[in-house]
Amino acid sequence: MDTISLGGILGFAIEAFDRGIINEKGLNNNKIGWGKPKELSKLMEDITYRRGKIADFLAEGSKVAAERLGNDSDKFAVHVNGLELPGYDPRGTFGMGLAYATSDRGACHQRAWTVKAELYSPDLERFSFKDKAQIVKDVQDERAAFFSLVLCDFAPISVENCVDMWNLSTGFDHTSESYLQCGERIWNLIRLFNLREGHDPMDDKPPARLFNDSFTKGPAKKIMLDKEEFKDSIQEYYFLRGWSKKGIPTAEKLSELGLEKGSGSAGTHKVGDLTVDQAIKIAKMKHDNLLGKELKQKTKEIIGTCVSIGVTVEGKKPAEIQKAIDENVYDSKF
Repeated sequence: MDTISLGGILGFAIEAFDRGIINEKGLNNNKIGWGKPKELSKLMEDITYRRGKIADFLAEGSKVAAERLGNDSDKFAVHVNGLELPGYDPRGTFGMGLAYATSDRGACHQRAWTVKAELYSPDLERFSFKDKAQIVKDVQDERAAFFSLVLCDFAPISVENCVDMWNLSTGFDHTSESYLQCGERIWNLIRLFNLREGHDPMDDKPPARLFNDSFTKGPAKKIMLDKEEFKDSIQEYYFLRGWSKKGIPTAEKLSELGLEKGSGSAGTHKVGDLTVDQAIKIAKMKHDNLLGKELKQKTKEIIGTCVSIGVTVEGKKPAEIQKAIDENVYDSKF
């Protein structure tokens, strides 16, 4: 089990217990609470072996557990896209809120860690999203390139040294700029992958609790994230990435990064191909967020988004497949 996620799940479970959403009987006669290491150790073991209905829910993470427990427990399930937050609370350094929101795998501090810069740079205000979008993007690109060299996150190796090692071991002739562009290319490819697998850019946001609840003591006392500031910051981030306002990489940006061949204009630049089966799968996953009433209509919506990101469907233009769906060509798949 992941120690960070487990810590978040235990905190979620304790709060659900304190609110009466789960009880001692449902936890195998275990009265959990803060400062009760023995009880929490037992709960950890129950989660490990999925002993009981509640432990089975918790084993899936706080997002799924909240969905299954109901009772507004999603309001205190602290995660981003299913991954629990680590120890760097965005209410202490706002840039981490944007970093978590835009991470490719949820609330991960290894994709962009802005804490040191926000705390010690005289040019940055820690309790503001101002100027954080550029930092988050730059660190994400650098880390993507760095991790591709299979190096430790804690190793204090400069970009220049990374480039030297890379060139010496491969015979390449990379510069710092082309090295960082490799990171940017990786980040865009990951985004395309996540979109294909059903990620909704509307989920690029910190947990609601961080906008509504504050700390009661310490340097960040009474501090909460500002919703309007975050909206501005995420749009600045998309702009700096060369993505659309909806968070989708544009054909122009993909062409700039050398991702497949194409003319550089939406609708003609092809970066991938989707099958009808994959489109149906995504439509089912995003069922509640789509406008169509029937699965056919929802699938057509998903296929319609392929135009803007330069993706074909079954090797054809998305519009052709939408027409074929209307003509009942793919009825056997629905």
